[in-house]
Amino acid sequence: MVRGEEGRGCGAARSRLRRAEYCASASGPQVVFDEYDRRVRVLPLVLGLILVLGGAVWMAQGLNLPFAPRSFMTANRTWILLGAIAVVGGCALVAWSRQR
Repeated sequence: MVRGEEGRGCGAARSRLRRAEYCASASGPQVVFDEYDRRVRVLPLVLGLILVLGGAVWMAQGLNLPFAPRSFMTANRTWILLGAIAVVGGCALVAWSRQR
């Protein structure tokens, strides 16, 4: 028996089997991300909604609307602009979290 030939026949079959298993596993997804995606998408969605609501309150206070709570922001134009920026950013965050 020549050195290195003792497992030659078995090694070839084993490598073919490994190759077939690899090809079968490569056709399907390695890791299923559906559950992970759902959990990860919730956080930006919630943060975006909070940002939209907070920005709307800031705008209402800046506009001095009667139903807005009174604070240092009341009738201050700066908060209208900051509120609008927050609403646009929150909408963008919600839209981004809804994409696949």
